[in-house]
Amino acid sequence: MSLFKSFGSKKKPGSGGSSMSQEQINNRMQAQAAKARDKIVELSKALEKEKHEKMELQRQFNDLENEQDNLENEKEALEEQVETLTNERDEALNEASEATKNKDKAEADTKFANAMKENALSTVKELEEAKANLENELENTIKEMTALQKDFEQKSAKVANFEEKMRNQKLANAQASDTINKLETSIREMNEEKERTAKMVKLAFEERGVMNNTDYESYMQRIIWQQEDKIKELILDNDRMQESKKKEWRQSQLKAARRKLMTNQQLLTQTTHEILCLTSDPTLSVANAVKNGPKFKKLMKHAVQADHIQNTIEMNKATLKAVRIAVDNVNALTFAAERNDRDTIKHILNSQTVQVNALDDGGYTALQAACRRGNMESVILLTEEYNADIKAGHEYGSPIILAARFGFVHIVEYLMGNNAPLDAIDAEGRTALMNAAYNAHPMCVAALLRPSQNINFVDKNKMSALHVVCSVADTHVNIMKRRIQCLQFLLDRKLEIELEDRSGNTPLNTCGIHGSLECGKMLLRHGANVFQKNKMKRDVAESARYYKRIKFTAWINGVLRRIDDEKRAARKLLNKKNLCLRNKKAGGVLPGVKGEEKPIFPQLS
Repeated sequence: MSLFKSFGSKKKPGSGGSSMSQEQINNRMQAQAAKARDKIVELSKALEKEKHEKMELQRQFNDLENEQDNLENEKEALEEQVETLTNERDEALNEASEATKNKDKAEADTKFANAMKENALSTVKELEEAKANLENELENTIKEMTALQKDFEQKSAKVANFEEKMRNQKLANAQASDTINKLETSIREMNEEKERTAKMVKLAFEERGVMNNTDYESYMQRIIWQQEDKIKELILDNDRMQESKKKEWRQSQLKAARRKLMTNQQLLTQTTHEILCLTSDPTLSVANAVKNGPKFKKLMKHAVQADHIQNTIEMNKATLKAVRIAVDNVNALTFAAERNDRDTIKHILNSQTVQVNALDDGGYTALQAACRRGNMESVILLTEEYNADIKAGHEYGSPIILAARFGFVHIVEYLMGNNAPLDAIDAEGRTALMNAAYNAHPMCVAALLRPSQNINFVDKNKMSALHVVCSVADTHVNIMKRRIQCLQFLLDRKLEIELEDRSGNTPLNTCGIHGSLECGKMLLRHGANVFQKNKMKRDVAESARYYKRIKFTAWINGVLRRIDDEKRAARKLLNKKNLCLRNKKAGGVLPGVKGEEKPIFPQLS
């Protein structure tokens, strides 16, 4: 306060002392103001410090209050723990008293347990002795069961083989009995026919009085030869039927053996899995043999069953191997005939493991395989040395059909010289002639056109050899020339040119359907009818147009236009002739009529 008082006081003008200038007064006042400001700052800092100290004290006071609360809580918790410990002490005292009682009781029980232990040890010794006896008995039983099982399997296999042989023998006996009965019936009928024929011939010759003993004996000998040929043919038919059945039996046995082998292998896998599951069971041990007796029995049962299945698999493998050997031998014979390997053919047939007329997997005999490959040496070997059946294999065509189909004329002529049947048919009902004509083999067609053959024979679709040769449109020039030669050979034999097939098509209609232009021209030159319609009411031009045969359509349309022009010219000429006759009768002559013009197609004019 003194500062401020001094700062604001003024001296009177008349007072003593040195006089101060106004500038000095101002400087002094500024210095005092600066000191005041510094003092204010110091006081402010002191005030702030006191505030901070107050806040720190307040915080410490709060912490002390919190610590007091925590101490009170801990005090309460300690009081609760003291109370709990007191209760536990009381309980412990009670349990100690009970434990003393239990101790006395346990001592009595221990004495009783020692007595029971002695009894149990004696029982364990007895059980171990019983276990050893049971193991010995079990091993003996297993050995006996294994021996019995093997004996039973051997006897079962023998019985099965015997039954199989009996069934095969019964089947063979039944088939042989049927064949013998048929042969006996045929022989009986032949003998009756022979006697009737002999009586009729004898009566006829006696009536004429020219028969002698020599003529009668020669006639009877011819009849006997004919009957023997018929009997041989019946026997060959039966052999062919038996070979077909043997082929089917081999295939069925092969499939059955494979199926049984797969089934037994799956069963063996399943049984082995069950055995592994049982042996991996930790509870199944020798020490627990008495307790786990059913599991041991099940395990032994599976083990015996696995041995039985293994033996069955071995038998199945042996059967499969035997059937495969039989099938492979037949296939090897056919393959050797295809390769013209005569040494292999002789080796297989001389071993007598395969018959010469056996059918392979494809249904072919060795003779058929040799004929379709053109192996003349194999054909001669099979027919002359091993008496192969030249009629066998009608499913895919007899040997002569296969030779004609592939154009081996030397084999065709050889088989024809051995009386191969020319009327034999394949699966489509076509003869060797029709197969040769279809595949354009003119030399085979010329060889097969014999007077004794029915040249108008038709197949399942009622197509003749002319239909068949016209049913292919060849683009290669050489094949087309061969087809024209085949058609020429057939037309020279005067085959029926207007014969209709199942759809009502003539050979010329067939040419229009398939676009065979050159064959159509040749048929037209031999007088085929271009206006003949089939069952669909279509003639040759309409059939070619329907099947989009462009070249054939253009040619046949030109032919029809020429026929129409010729008809118009013929009508015009006829009108001129009639007018000339009328003028002659009237006394005049019609100018411009020089003579008749020859028509292009006289059969159509």
